[in-house]
Amino acid sequence: PTFTWKDEELDFLQGSPVVAATRSLQMKLQREYDDLLGGEGGLIEKFPDRFPKEHFTFENWVWAFTMLFSRAIRLRNLQVGERLAMVPYADLINHSAFSQAFIDARESGDWLFKDGNEEVILYADRGYRQMEQIYISYGQKSNAELLLLYGFALERNPYNSVDVTVSIAPRTAAVAAANEGIEEDPLAQQKVDFLAAVGRDQTVDFPCYADRYPVEMLEYLRLMMMTEEDTRGKELADFDFSRTISAANEAAVLQSVVEAVNYQ
Repeated sequence: PTFTWKDEELDFLQGSPVVAATRSLQMKLQREYDDLLGGEGGLIEKFPDRFPKEHFTFENWVWAFTMLFSRAIRLRNLQVGERLAMVPYADLINHSAFSQAFIDARESGDWLFKDGNEEVILYADRGYRQMEQIYISYGQKSNAELLLLYGFALERNPYNSVDVTVSIAPRTAAVAAANEGIEEDPLAQQKVDFLAAVGRDQTVDFPCYADRYPVEMLEYLRLMMMTEEDTRGKELADFDFSRTISAANEAAVLQSVVEAVNYQ
């Protein structure tokens, strides 16, 4: 996984969003290690006999998370509830974005008599021939996610995407006055208030795929590009943003998508 790579190895991925994701995860792992174990007041300092520093190193901490991220199986049907588990041999099954097979837990025994014990089982998505390789899906993950957590990418990945960040920067009168060249948006505060009312943030990341993009991104951009002329005296809450607002608004939306993709 890329969070274990050296800086010179990450340099080969310059321009890819996986670099920023890798840096973020590396910093998070370092911060959590310092808070729990290696930092001032951590377990190594408090209980050196139980947490000898030669064993509880940051390198071993990263190794442990490598095992967790790349090999742990989520068992949803355990009697005690959903758990992560390290299942022997299950980690040897490779990923395919097109597989519907999955691993879970079930109570052992036949359909009539259960013995109270539990077992891990692989539910196949089709019939397999003898010696044919079985694949499971690790989830609908982009190549960036696969590289980050598992260390590989797929040539054919229908879930490969690039996040496009969309943000409403409220160009209020105060902001426009303080920043030369920024034109005031009379609807700025209304847009911010509307997003707050519907429980959405001012900055949102949307996954864009090679052959499709989320409808929610267009809805967000239609709001962002609204002008007073588009409102025709109506409140923002009265609009259906899943539909085209106006020809000018839709043109501005599509142009902003092009600019965002080129920028990122």
